[in-house]
Parts: sequence; structure tokens; C-alpha cells
Amino acid sequence: MSLSRLKRCAIILFLVPALSAPVPYTAPSGDLDKDGLVNVADIQCQVLVHARVTAAGTPGEDLCATDAQCLADPGPGYYCRAGFSGYKICLPTCLDESVMLGEALPVDCAGNGDDFEDADCLGKVQKHNADLNCDGEIGNEDFAFLIAVMVGKLGGAGSADHDGDARLNFCDNDSDGDSADDPADCAPLNALVGACDDGDACTDDSCVDGECLNVSLEVGAGCDDGDPCTLGDTCEGGFCLGTPLVCEDSNPCTNDSCQGGQCVFAQIEGCNNCPGGCDDGDPCTSDSCQGSSCSHSAIWGCTTCAGACGGQSKYGCWCDEACFEFGLDCCMDVCEHCEYCAGKECGIDLCGNWCGWCPWPKECWAGGMCI
Repeated sequence: MSLSRLKRCAIILFLVPALSAPVPYTAPSGDLDKDGLVNVADIQCQVLVHARVTAAGTPGEDLCATDAQCLADPGPGYYCRAGFSGYKICLPTCLDESVMLGEALPVDCAGNGDDFEDADCLGKVQKHNADLNCDGEIGNEDFAFLIAVMVGKLGGAGSADHDGDARLNFCDNDSDGDSADDPADCAPLNALVGACDDGDACTDDSCVDGECLNVSLEVGAGCDDGDPCTLGDTCEGGFCLGTPLVCEDSNPCTNDSCQGGQCVFAQIEGCNNCPGGCDDGDPCTSDSCQGSSCSHSAIWGCTTCAGACGGQSKYGCWCDEACFEFGLDCCMDVCEHCEYCAGKECGIDLCGNWCGWCPWPKECWAGGMCI
């Protein structure tokens, strides 16, 4: 139940005929204003206490020094006194000075025997404390316990006093009444989580009548070996065993491992591995292997005939029918096998070779003609 719902329950209780229980019946008693009864006034006071404790948070120093400071802020009806941390905060005056708040205890009950009782203590539990479940805060459980005390719903499983010994749950060191301290057995309300857990994934752990039972699971039963990098965990010979997750990418340039149930392939610095090489067949790219990937960088200024006769190669010659005289492909970029003097009487071809000289007195004109 949320705290807001408990507050709404408290408001509803204000509207019904007065309910109350004489005190001390329980320890803590729930009688916050010390009027000898547990009633709606105590619930209203607990709401105000919760608001001030929440506002104070976890102070590292006194938040007030005098009652006058609290009278100014938050206002009338508040005074300066010790809170959970022992540091002073402003609390509502409805919380009687003799009612403590958590560990700020002027009365120590811890050394008492279970049968001890006086005006302040019932065994080891303090009677006058606003923290009804001894968890170091004012929250849902405190409101629930306070209402349970007020309406008399105590004693028995699921109640605020499980074993009916007048000590409220969680403040009671023996909440199941089996004469063994809760941390030493598997009490129903044991604050020690997993009291019966023997740490063996191949046993079924349970608490029966205050005794831990650890029953071995059958061979082949599913279990969890606690290793996220194993699969199919089962119990074999009393041990939880799983098959390791295989992480292998067949790349000699990676360190393969399993981390948190996932395969990780970390590149080895300076290692290059490109099976099959990186030649892409393009003479105008520079091919290289980087890590495990091929890189093809374009060569600046490089062009090819791209498989079509009539284009100019990167060496300056032209790929046309003249190249076929040498049995070469029309796009072979080799100028020494390329001639282009057809129709010329003089001058040079496009590869720098002379096509002929003009007889005197003729001269070589543009287009390779002697005029």
C-alpha cells in the first residue's frame, strides 16, 4: 500500500467514531502523544512526524538549536528535538518528549532479558518510539502497524505482531516465537534475506516450521551456475554445470572472449588480416588491408579508358585501332606500343614519337601536313 493511500485511510478514520486501544499493549506502543490511548490523534501526529522527517532528509548537523527557531519555521506546534540521526530537527509538539525517534534513545533496552518489563522497555524493545517497525524511517509499515494497534488486529500470521508476544514485528528479535533469534533461524519475518540459502544451486531451499530444508535437485534439473557465459546449466553429480559459450570468429587479428553473456571480438592493434587479398582489379585505386578490412583509396589524377576505344589513357596515348597492330587490348596503358601517325606526314604522335620530316622548303603545319 502506498503512503498516500495510508494517509487517505487515516483521513477516513478521522470521520468514524473514535477507535482506541489502551497502552501499553505493544512495544512500541503507538501512543505518540502519551495520553494513554492509541487513536486517530496518534495517526494524525504520525503524518506530521513523517512530513518533518522527510523534509529533514539525512542531516549531518543540527537543523535547529532552539524551540523559537521551529516556532518561526515551520511555525506554531513544532519544537526542536533529536531526530533519527541524533541531530536536532523541528518535530511536531504532538510527539511527546518521552517518545523517541529511531536510534536517538535516552533509554537503552538492548541489554534486557526477554522477560524484563518496566515503564520504558518490554524485553529488548522500547515501548515509546515513533518508529513502530524499527527500520530507521517513518513509512508505510509504521502507519499500518499504528492502525492495527488502534483497531486491535494483532496476533497471528500476517498481523503486526506475528507471534502475539506484544512486541511488534521487526522490532521483535524472535518474531516467530520459537525461542531462537531470527538471524539464527528461518523465521517467517526474518530480516536476514535468504536465511536458508546454502549457496548450492542444486538444492531446493525452504523454511518449514522454523527449520531450514535443503533438498537436492534431480540430475538434469535446471539450475544457474552464476556464470552468464555458460549455456544450458543443469545439475550433474550435485554440481551445477553449464556449457561455455563459444566465441570464435576465425580471425587471427581479434582477441575473442565472452563478457557478460555476450561475445566480444577485440581487434589486435597492428595486426592485419584480409583473407583473399584486397586487389579490386581497378588500376586507379591503391589497395591495402587495415585490420580485418580492405581499403581502396583512389589514385589522384588516374583515369582509364573504361573499356571503350577512343578514350585517352592516363599515359597520354589514345586507345583506338592503332593499338590493335600490336595485339594489345584497346585499353592497355602502354605508350610505347601506341602509335597515332595515321594521316600525318610530319610532327609527333600523341605519345611523343616522330611521324616524319618535311622535305625542304616545305614546313610542317598543324595537323601533321607538309606545306
